[in-house]
Parts: sequence; structure tokens; C-alpha cells
Amino acid sequence: MSEAIRNLSGHKDIAIPPFLMAPEVRQFWQHMAAIAEAGNVPHYADLDLMDIHRLAPNILVLDVEAYSGRLRVRFVGTAIVRMFGYETTGRYMDEVDTGPYQMKLMAAYNLAVRSLMPQWTLAEVILTDSTIPYLEEQKGFAYERLACPFHGPTGAVTQLVAILKRHQSDVARDNFKHRSFDWSGQIASKE
Repeated sequence: MSEAIRNLSGHKDIAIPPFLMAPEVRQFWQHMAAIAEAGNVPHYADLDLMDIHRLAPNILVLDVEAYSGRLRVRFVGTAIVRMFGYETTGRYMDEVDTGPYQMKLMAAYNLAVRSLMPQWTLAEVILTDSTIPYLEEQKGFAYERLACPFHGPTGAVTQLVAILKRHQSDVARDNFKHRSFDWSGQIASKE
């Protein structure tokens, strides 16, 4: 069951899937669903990042290459750079070390492109060798990610826009959760 709330513009009710945890992720979903027309994949041209500028430190924009399907980082927010310890703009996602769940994250991104549906993931990671300075005192951390596909003028998915939010939590074990859902917020599949 989804929680219905009024979007920021007040035009329609938007269902927020209950598994979206962080307020920033919920706000991001609310905005993405608002610009999706009649439950369809939104046009990238309709996205103005200034409308969600407060979320920019946690935003990731990936270009989907037409022939190879590879994902190139167009924009990465400062909180994401800080979380992973290095800048990734211009690099391909399959070359970026996103931790122990890299293959599952790549599969979720690829599913977003193929299925035209938003993909939510939650990764809980136990740190065995902390190379991220501000995490040195922690045993682990969790982060939530929501990736939404956008299409260009030809109708093909040309970008994925995602939000990544680190959670304060005591991680007891490595864990990965994944939900695929439609533009109305209804779960299509889960892992």
C-alpha cells in the first residue's frame, strides 16, 4: 500500500511507496512522479534540477549510451563524492567502485533502462577496511538509492537520474534489498 500525498505543485496526489525511507528520497520520488505524464517515463527535457536544488548534493545523473548501453556519469553531487571518496564525473559506472554490491547496482540500473521503471535499492555494508575518512569510526553504513529512467526525443531511455542517501544506522551484516516499481508507485518485483 502506498501513502498518498499532495505534490509540491499541488496538482495531483502522488503515491509514495512505503519502503522509501529517507525524506530526501521521498521528496525526489514525489518530484519525479509529478513530471511523469500519466504514469509514463518522463522526458529528460522536462527535468530542471533547479526545481530540486536542495537535493543536488545527493543527485546522480547518468547518460545511457545509445549503442553500448553503458552508463556515463554526467553529474554527481558532492555528498556522493564524499561518501565514496572520489569524483566520478565523466567515468563509466562499470569502472566506478561502488562497493560489494556493484554487480547488483549495475543490474538495477540496467533494469531501469529496459523496464522503464524506477528502481530502489538499499545497501547495508560492513566495513572491513575503511578508506573513507569520515567513516573510520564506524563498523558499517547503509545507503538508499532511487534511480528513475528518462527518455529523450526518440523515446529511448537516454538518462537515469538517481538520488543516493546515506543512512545513520548500526549495520549488523551485509545486506542488499531491491524493489522495482511502476510510475504509480506499485511494486513490480523485489529482491
